Amino acid sequence: MNTVSLGLKSLFTEKATWKPLVPGFNRKFSLQNQQKHDKISLVALAIINKKEIEETAMICPICGCDNPETNLFCTNCGTKLVEAGPLPTDNMMNGSMPPNPGMPNPAMPNPAMPNPGVPNPGMPNPTMQNPGMPNPAMQNPGMPYPGMQMGPQNSTRNPGLMAAIGVIVGIVVLVGAYLGYNSMPSTKYNKGDQAFAEENYEEAIEYYEAAGDYEDAPQKAEEATHRLHYKKGLEALDAKDYDTALSEFDQAGGYSDSAELMKKCHYEKGVNYRNSGDYTKAKGEFVLAENYSDAPQQIIAMGEQLVKDGKYEDAVSMFQGVSQAKDNKYYAYANGRLCLDKNEYDKAAEYFLSAGDTFDAKDLYGKCEYEIGKQYLALKEYDSAKEYFKLAGGYSDSGDLINACDLMKAKAVMDTGRLGTALTQLKALPEGTSYNDVSAADLIALLEKNQKWVDLCGVWTSTGGQMRTTEITSRYESWWYYDFAEGDATVDVTCVLKDDGTVDVNISGFIMTFTNYASEKTDIKRGIASITTRQNMKDLGTLTIDGTTSVTLKKGKITANYTKSERLNGKSYTYKTNVTYGKRRIVY
Repeated sequence: MNTVSLGLKSLFTEKATWKPLVPGFNRKFSLQNQQKHDKISLVALAIINKKEIEETAMICPICGCDNPETNLFCTNCGTKLVEAGPLPTDNMMNGSMPPNPGMPNPAMPNPAMPNPGVPNPGMPNPTMQNPGMPNPAMQNPGMPYPGMQMGPQNSTRNPGLMAAIGVIVGIVVLVGAYLGYNSMPSTKYNKGDQAFAEENYEEAIEYYEAAGDYEDAPQKAEEATHRLHYKKGLEALDAKDYDTALSEFDQAGGYSDSAELMKKCHYEKGVNYRNSGDYTKAKGEFVLAENYSDAPQQIIAMGEQLVKDGKYEDAVSMFQGVSQAKDNKYYAYANGRLCLDKNEYDKAAEYFLSAGDTFDAKDLYGKCEYEIGKQYLALKEYDSAKEYFKLAGGYSDSGDLINACDLMKAKAVMDTGRLGTALTQLKALPEGTSYNDVSAADLIALLEKNQKWVDLCGVWTSTGGQMRTTEITSRYESWWYYDFAEGDATVDVTCVLKDDGTVDVNISGFIMTFTNYASEKTDIKRGIASITTRQNMKDLGTLTIDGTTSVTLKKGKITANYTKSERLNGKSYTYKTNVTYGKRRIVY
């Protein structure tokens, strides 16, 4: 194989980085640059391959005869054949041949290199004959006889080889010039524009980067990069490779609708997670999808499904953060169930009320109000408890507990001594009303048995009475007085029935009195005397408050008395007040 052909072929086909032969072109070119010059390379290869075929024959170094590659000796002169030597040198290109062992060079005698059978004029060699082996050259009329000198005319160049070399050198020069042109920044830039227009963004990026800072090449390289990522993102999206698509769109630098397509990728991933039952990851993707398509509704739908599955805590987590779920009835229901489990009845009731007719929300709302009512009942806040039992809407025994509230409230009123009010309330209850150990019937019987005390409880107003101041001497008696009109004075009375049959009587009030005596009416002074007291009584009668004041309790009325005496300057003075309270204005 001819080494010249092999070397040139390597120049055009080697895939590694290579340099052109033309001086001054020292740029490195990538495989893409090489492929751009395929046509030129193919022409060179065709010439080289043609020459390779021609050069596969063995050339005799003596006579220049072409021999088959398999011959060991020349068929013309019998000389032993050797393989082709190194590439042609500059001497060959100039018309001279290198020295060849066994072949004299007229330019330089070589007495040290005799060739058997061929005399050298410069050095006789009678002993260099080979007996027993005829010299084939002696029988070939086309070959000089032994002893003939080979002149310059016998060192002629091979015309085919030299022509091939010339063509190849010309091609290399053209290729170098072409590559030099293509290595110019403007050329790279223009080729980048062409590739960009053809949407061949990878090639465009290479050209723009090769153009360096020429014009706006860096900006166009960046734009081509963004469009390349966008294009790859579309391909990945079509292939449903959403993770790759997201990565590509993320690197697209906001080109076109890449941001919206990222939302679409998240949405599709969310759908896949939802279909596989991984609601947590699905929500994460739908949240990233923001308002793309029906992403919020997808989250709400998963939350509603979790509520249906009884996974209330997961459902609440699913609904949280989704503004469209704020008024969702399933969301309210799930929150209600969680609060109910924690005995947070107030909050639970609000949630169930918002849940409307979702599942058993109405019943659970009633249960919450019922439980709140029981709490107030235990606190003896009967009015509040009654209101919550009413809101319970018939849940459980809420109706009976409403009556129980009235019963216990009546008993509480009775325990404060307002027996008349208690009796009225008890008689308004349904027959048989009771709660725990308290029976309405028993309380009514007890009050009726103590009717006289019941009749005393209330606010009494005065119906008569007098207030007097008197001066007494040995010779005369003189006084001033004031008659009380109806309503001038009031007194409150309550009676608490004790288990031992006695009654704690509570009286609250005061009466007016004179505090001096004067000859002139305008000089008379007034004061008040308290008749407030709390005493235990077995029956009606008089209660002594202090040494000057007393109250007498009778059936249907109450009287208060005040008496005080003093002696001044040999004279006696008496101050008296008596008031009759004969009208009960308010029943206790």
